[in-house]
Amino acid sequence: MTDNAAKWPRLLTLASVLLGVSALVLSATNLAATVAARLDFPADLEWMEGGMLVHVDRLRHGLGLYVPPSETFIPYIYQPLYPLLLSWLGEPSYAVGRAVSLCGMAAAAAMVIVLRQSRAPWGIALGTVAVFLSCYDDAGGYFDVVRNDGLSLGLTTWALLAARQDKPWQRAVGGLLLCAAFATKQNAALLGLPIALWLLLARGWRPALHFTLWAALPALAFVVWQQVISHGYYLTYILAVPASHPMLWHRFFTEAPLEIFRSAPVAYVLALGLAVWLARRLRLADAYWPAVLATVVLVAGVMRAHFGGAVNVMIPGFWAATLGVGLLLNTALAAANQRPRLHLWLAPIATLFLLVQTAAGLWDVGRFAPDPQDRAAHAQLVKLVAALDGDVFMPEFPWVPAQAGKKPSLPLIALWDLIHPGCPLPLGPIAVRAALARHAWPTIITSSKTTRGFTLLQIGLADAYDRVEQFDLPPQLLRKKSGWQVRPEWIWKPKAPATSSPAP
Repeated sequence: MTDNAAKWPRLLTLASVLLGVSALVLSATNLAATVAARLDFPADLEWMEGGMLVHVDRLRHGLGLYVPPSETFIPYIYQPLYPLLLSWLGEPSYAVGRAVSLCGMAAAAAMVIVLRQSRAPWGIALGTVAVFLSCYDDAGGYFDVVRNDGLSLGLTTWALLAARQDKPWQRAVGGLLLCAAFATKQNAALLGLPIALWLLLARGWRPALHFTLWAALPALAFVVWQQVISHGYYLTYILAVPASHPMLWHRFFTEAPLEIFRSAPVAYVLALGLAVWLARRLRLADAYWPAVLATVVLVAGVMRAHFGGAVNVMIPGFWAATLGVGLLLNTALAAANQRPRLHLWLAPIATLFLLVQTAAGLWDVGRFAPDPQDRAAHAQLVKLVAALDGDVFMPEFPWVPAQAGKKPSLPLIALWDLIHPGCPLPLGPIAVRAALARHAWPTIITSSKTTRGFTLLQIGLADAYDRVEQFDLPPQLLRKKSGWQVRPEWIWKPKAPATSSPAP
């Protein structure tokens, strides 16, 4: 009896580990298969990728990002660290940009360290990471695109992890990493408040001040530096332009919570029950992760409510919510310590739930993966653009002209950011309108969505150009795999000048 009784804890512990490993293998294998098909694809998987490469190209040539808007360039309303890092890594490259994003997502998997430091069993820790990775589909496939989301989340994860440690140098590292996350995506700055407040209440004013100084002073220096080198345009693009956009608050109250819940419903139903059970057991020392994770979810919801907020802004929300599930499961395990049988079985049962949720969250790789026909169609498009005379304006596909040996285009979304009432930079749309009126581009190539009232029509495309030809491509070729579903479809040429009638 004694030998058999001693075997059960080891067997159940091993079962929990194997279930957690199985969950992680499932989600990681699915992600690896998707990434393998996407990493070196030489065109946009998501329509803003090409515009980010335009930013990298400018930095490689010593040009500024936050400059007066013109028909040649308007920057994204993002922080500069991500394109700056890509510019240090070499020529603009889809593969390099996606690899950096993936490294950021891999860094975000440090949630396993958070859970292990909280004494979570390996099975629960690994299963939690697996559930987060299974949110790839729910996040629209934005984990591995040329955007700043992955890098920002990776830096934020390690900032949160380091800031609560005991040693002063660790809190300093946490502050510096949060500053780097802010330099990648500005909303990371909001996490400084719950971190500093928890340090103040749980550790005292000295640790709180120490962290605050290491986070705030470099961030302030960074802002001043960017403001000086941009001649004052940096804060206009980073703060004032987004502030001119409307807010759709129904997204905050309905869409964002539902998107998080739908990403892992099995795990969240379980977690909500545990949260009610464990609410009165929370102590101040344990409040750090609930406070910062709740802040991350709230910030993600607010970003989703922003008029331009696509589902990519929910990635930190998915990360925080899944990590919260893992921490709740571990807290429940610890709370059941006085009931040996329940404690013994709880870890493998909880890990089994995580495995079931991971399996339910697996996605069809083919939905996100370009195929050889897409590659061939893109090569054909680049060849066509290269054969055209003069510069070609492709605002929805701004890196294609560069691939064809011409000047890259102004990214359309950057122009869209400036057309809202109250925008502090109204000269941007005016400059593009004037360029269209004087036929600055011999050829313009757009998607069919442009013909349904989007930005370019608002500023006079149809007044100055005629739509003369449609690409003869099968319906799915060159359609984006993530985000806004656009593909090159229409060729526009300047209207012939009006001729006056002869006098009678």
